[in-house]
Amino acid sequence: MNLRGYSQKLRALVFTKGGVAHWWAQRFTAVLLLPLLIWLVVNILYLFSADIQVVSEWIGSPVNAILLTLFTLVLFHHAQLGLQVVIEDYIHTFWLRSFAIVSVKLSLAILCILCLGSIIKIVLLG
Repeated sequence: MNLRGYSQKLRALVFTKGGVAHWWAQRFTAVLLLPLLIWLVVNILYLFSADIQVVSEWIGSPVNAILLTLFTLVLFHHAQLGLQVVIEDYIHTFWLRSFAIVSVKLSLAILCILCLGSIIKIVLLG
């Protein structure tokens, strides 16, 4: 098999997830983000002048920790979906588009893990 055959297989694996599923995933995560964002903004306004101990106790609450974790996961997944669409629309060179998509996914995964680790650390260490 020649190089063109491998390139076509790679393209099929990377870019044929289905546009409809991707579109629905973006809409679903956007709908999930709305109530979570409202909850977070209201709580940030409530905690605006609080000291670090009060904020740590707030994050350490099981309900708040779960909602923050859910918000983080949904936010980063929604961002990854949106950035992938932008990259697919505006980068036309296959290898550059593939590199950009993998880079965005890896970067957002690392940032998500760091955010989740921070939440877990605050919950466990109080």
